[in-house]
Amino acid sequence: MNRKIKILIAGWFIFSWAVIVIFTLKPLGVIKTLGDMRKNISRLIYRPEVLNLADFDKQSQLSAWLAKGAGIGLSPEHARRAGYSAKVTYYAGMPMRSLILEDYDFGPSGERDWSGYRALKVNIYNPNKAREVLHIKVKDSSGREKENEISLMPGENDVAVLLDDIGQFVDLKNIVYLNFFAGQLREDMRIYLDDLRLEKERAEPAGILKRPQVKLIAVNYPKQVKNKETIKLSFSIELNKAVSVDYKFFIHITERGELRKPPAKRARYINADQEPWIPTSRWSAGQAYEIGPVFVYIPEDSPEGEYVIQAGLFNPNSHGAYQKGSSYGMMDFRGSYPRLRYVNRNIRDYIVARFKLKR
Repeated sequence: MNRKIKILIAGWFIFSWAVIVIFTLKPLGVIKTLGDMRKNISRLIYRPEVLNLADFDKQSQLSAWLAKGAGIGLSPEHARRAGYSAKVTYYAGMPMRSLILEDYDFGPSGERDWSGYRALKVNIYNPNKAREVLHIKVKDSSGREKENEISLMPGENDVAVLLDDIGQFVDLKNIVYLNFFAGQLREDMRIYLDDLRLEKERAEPAGILKRPQVKLIAVNYPKQVKNKETIKLSFSIELNKAVSVDYKFFIHITERGELRKPPAKRARYINADQEPWIPTSRWSAGQAYEIGPVFVYIPEDSPEGEYVIQAGLFNPNSHGAYQKGSSYGMMDFRGSYPRLRYVNRNIRDYIVARFKLKR
């Protein structure tokens, strides 16, 4: 057998094995191209502090996004990272107003594993004169999902979705779907997106409190209730640092199975927000203050089951936008208003108590 034939046979053998490897690993979400394979190998060795998902600096990036009932295009306006942002228009007369980044093999932008990162962040500019509401949904390969409602004030909004919170509902190592969608609209809504990324925890500037401010001392509530009953609640909390803001105290009661939904979409939802008798701007650090007693009526049509009480301090004047000078470790910016976090490690998603409802 001459040398040329040997070279052809060896080349064919190598090519055949390469094809087998690629088509075997692709359905498993391991590789898509040789470039992706190199990137995935480097991810095993080094995971950057900031992992870019989209910076919208090239027209080719837009092809990865699926727009339903919406339009997307590059714009030189309100760019934060490079020379362009993504101008997104949600059309009021269209169903399913969504902007989706999905890849069920390799994850959004080829990044399936979000574990090890603290937050999903994005810069959003709202050019409208009124506050707008946007929803962000994340889904894993098993179909489990978590939705967050974000309030957008006019102008710049630095949005952060904390992954520790959504990690209670989805597998952060297998994220395949990311959706920015709008709810019911009376008229078209336009926003500008830029610098979509995953971030690890970074050091805060000097002088900013890095830890949460609120400690729950006690909560008094009934362990079991009935329909058409008025229950009595009271809370004892303290601040570990004096504040200049007059916070309000939210009290939300909802059926446990409804927790995955935003409050506005929950069928069984009781709002009993309170204003502290002594304004929080006059509270002394380390001293316990009482919220209550609060009397809450349980509706007749409430079904049997387990209910949760979510409660905490929130800023009624900020509408969810990022407050410059506030630590993300101190504030929770999900929902309509920013909330102070608890130092209590056993409190997650502001659930401070649970009770059974029996007819």
